[in-house]
Amino acid sequence: RGLGKRNDWKKAVISLQPGQDLDFSSSAE
Repeated sequence: RGLGKRNDWKKAVISLQPGQDLDFSSSAE
C-alpha cells in the first residue's frame, strides 16, 4: 500500500508543482 500510490502521488506532484513534492513525500510515507 504505497508502491502503486507512489506513482499516483508522483504524477499529481508534477501536475501541481515541483515545490509540493516535499509535502507529498511526507504525506505518502
